[in-house]
Amino acid sequence: FSGGGGAGAGGCSGCVSNAGDGTEGPPTVLQLAAMLEDPLAPNQTPSGSMCEAVDPPAEGQWVPMGARETSPTDQWMPVAQMPDMHASKLVARRKLHFDEMPSKAARAAQQLRQLLDFYFEPFNLQHNRYLLDLLARRVGSPEKPGPWLAVALLDFRFSFDDLAGLGRIAAALAKLKMSQWQGVGDLKHLIWSKDGRLQLNSPPEVRSLVAAEVADKEVVAAAAHYLAAVREQQAKAPEGLLSVLTYALAGPLADPTARGAQRQAQLKRQLLLYRTDVMCLHGLDPEGTGEGLMTTLAEEGYRYTFARSATGEANSIFWDPGRFELAVRRDLGGADLAVDLRPLEDPQVVLKIVCIKPEVPTSDAPGILRGLLSHGVEADVEPGSDVTPTEGLASSSRLVVSADLSLLGGAQCADVVEELVGLSSVAVRILGEELQTPLVVHSEEGFQQPARAPASGFVRLHRPDGMFFGRGLEPLLALSGHTEPYLVTMPSEDVMQQFPACRIPILAAFDWRKGLASTGTEVSAQGD
Repeated sequence: FSGGGGAGAGGCSGCVSNAGDGTEGPPTVLQLAAMLEDPLAPNQTPSGSMCEAVDPPAEGQWVPMGARETSPTDQWMPVAQMPDMHASKLVARRKLHFDEMPSKAARAAQQLRQLLDFYFEPFNLQHNRYLLDLLARRVGSPEKPGPWLAVALLDFRFSFDDLAGLGRIAAALAKLKMSQWQGVGDLKHLIWSKDGRLQLNSPPEVRSLVAAEVADKEVVAAAAHYLAAVREQQAKAPEGLLSVLTYALAGPLADPTARGAQRQAQLKRQLLLYRTDVMCLHGLDPEGTGEGLMTTLAEEGYRYTFARSATGEANSIFWDPGRFELAVRRDLGGADLAVDLRPLEDPQVVLKIVCIKPEVPTSDAPGILRGLLSHGVEADVEPGSDVTPTEGLASSSRLVVSADLSLLGGAQCADVVEELVGLSSVAVRILGEELQTPLVVHSEEGFQQPARAPASGFVRLHRPDGMFFGRGLEPLLALSGHTEPYLVTMPSEDVMQQFPACRIPILAAFDWRKGLASTGTEVSAQGD
């Protein structure tokens, strides 16, 4: 094509200026046609060209009339006045491209779009170590102890290069040219920022680890890194660390619907994200509805024990055998149970873990822990253990109690259980209050939905669970909850998606060495 200049007149073989002096001019037909060949990258120049990219024409813009010797003023005309033959050639070129697209690039772009929609769905974003690590590096720590607020995440921006550590996204990107990356189409949870990076279009609140004020900063940092780092960067567990998770799972495990299966998949994602040393899972029966979760955790190397009541309720305790060994197991009645665990790094230490769902004490049933504290509970001693079967909780202050307190009215009513009065709440100690979660009820149609206040329409909240510890343990950090304004204004579908168990997992880390150093001797569990 000629237009007053060629490759030797200031242009390259594919881009010809409209003047013979090498100055920049409007795009040629060849440029325009080449750009139309790739709808995923509309600004791409013809292959082999080193010229600057040009956008395709829009209505009212000027385009070249064709390949003929004319003056610059005669060579260009508006799109609306383009001769029919020339316009049909351009349309035919575009149609030919779509008909010929084998669609390796199209399929890769579609796959990339689906992966981005999946990874940045609010629940998945909050339960992916790689993305949480990226968020922490980009945004920094929350301004105040607590979660990352939604408004703070408006500044969370990143490029595709930042997502290279997500294998499936990296594989999809490898199938596309860099110029095609922005051609993935509209995304559900992301938008393109002005600087060409991605950002969240409607950020959620994201829970973060909060350090105890009086704990040693270096010890806290080591514990936080161990719990939050991606596996490739995860170092050996710090000495003296005990991390515990308590979570009530009965709701989704009893749900036989397709939504129930989805909720159970979300639970797996949560448990594998936290991967604490000990997990107290209320409502999980490894030989019943919780078999799938049990299998997942067993494949991760966990061992477990459980108790089941006559009515079918169950509680389970899982632990990491790479760090602890089971010394004693105790049935406390019904589905309640307790275990003694010994750290492999110091077998002389005994850590007592209790998993209970207490009822209001009566004269006939004085309390779950009373018999245990008074050495009145039978124990199953593991072979080779030198722990005396009659030893109760009074033999050590290194005690953690995971409690589903929904039958008492919530964690704020924990004092109803006399034995819990002498223990400290880890949430109150570190976060200042017990964790809140949306209250979910069954609708008249039979499905679950968040309860709402009649006047305001706000989501009702409650605090059903708690984690308590004795003086022999020093709390290091805890996982924050969400702010009340965020929870009460959540749409119903977001509540059900982000809280698959209709409860909130409580996570805390302790240092059992510091606690013993501060007491000097074995003491009974007592409050602050």
